[in-house]
Amino acid sequence: MVLQASFLKAIESTLGPDNMTIDVPEVPQEEESEEVGELKNLSMKPVVRPNKAVSEPPPPSIVDTKPASPTPGAVKSTSKPNLTSTFSPRDGARSVSGIGVTDEAVDEYNVMKTKRGKHRFLTYNIDEDAGMVVLRETGAAATATYDDFLDTLPDAECRYCVYDYDYTNDDNCKFNKFVFVMWSPDIAPIKQKMIYASTKEYFKNCLDGISLEIQGTDVAEVDADSMYEKVRAVMTRK
Repeated sequence: MVLQASFLKAIESTLGPDNMTIDVPEVPQEEESEEVGELKNLSMKPVVRPNKAVSEPPPPSIVDTKPASPTPGAVKSTSKPNLTSTFSPRDGARSVSGIGVTDEAVDEYNVMKTKRGKHRFLTYNIDEDAGMVVLRETGAAATATYDDFLDTLPDAECRYCVYDYDYTNDDNCKFNKFVFVMWSPDIAPIKQKMIYASTKEYFKNCLDGISLEIQGTDVAEVDADSMYEKVRAVMTRK
């Protein structure tokens, strides 16, 4: 830089300051790209914000989730049972719990066996005041569905049930099995569950021809798929 300054002073002293011009090259201005121009134009435009009340989506529609109603006429509740007529097993077996079984409870089961097409299922409960197993509901074979059967199982009470199950194997052979169902939900009273558990074998022995037994504490253990798999397992073993 010192040499350059000395050189300029030497030229100035030779030519004089009036004869000396320095050309400064013009720096060309860069042309704006189309993208930059568009961005500038956009930044100058006012922003229009939509009304929130218009832009908000409408509330979702309410879906009716009520369960389907039972098939009309498929399930029939029994009238007041005859508690004076007690069934006496031929082998003289006695109930460990002291609970007896009404004749009607056994008679309707025999009707289901001999008159095919009348009952699809039977449900029973223990009348603790009378100390008897009594028939509670019958499901018509012609109209009752498996869902109708599941609808008879209460959430917080025990039941005995017998289901007339039609099974078709892989060779398309059809079989009929009477399945005893012990329904004992977890939230049922402990005393009630104990009474049902101690009476089960006695009552089941009163019903001649039971093919297998399944137990359930919730619907998933006795639904249609579980019933099929348990019947299939018994049939496969044979």
